[in-house]
Amino acid sequence: SGMMEVRTDPKNADYVMYSGVKRTAESETGTELGLTIIAEEEKEQLQVDPFFKLEHLQKDAAKAEEEEPELDQLYRWRENISKDDYTMSRILRSKFRNEKKAMEQE
Repeated sequence: SGMMEVRTDPKNADYVMYSGVKRTAESETGTELGLTIIAEEEKEQLQVDPFFKLEHLQKDAAKAEEEEPELDQLYRWRENISKDDYTMSRILRSKFRNEKKAMEQE
C-alpha cells in the first residue's frame, strides 16, 4: 500500500491529485451544482462597499427563501428515517438475508 497524496485547490474549488492517485471520473463544478463562486474582486468589494454587500445579502436571502421548502422536505425525510434505528436496521438485515438466500439458490 503506497502513499496517496490529494490536495485541495480552494481557488478552483477542486482537488488536485499529486501522487499515488489518479482521477477516474470528473466531478461537477460548483456552478453546475448551483453554487455561486465569488471572484476575488467581488470578495474585496463585499468588504469595502456596504451597498454592494446589502444587495448581495438580499440575493442570498431570496435564494434561501426559494430553497427553503426543499430543505424542509429533506429535514423531515431525515428525521423519519432516523427516528427508529432498530427498525431500519432490522429491515436492512432482513433484505440482506433475502438477497443472500436468492444468490445462494442461483
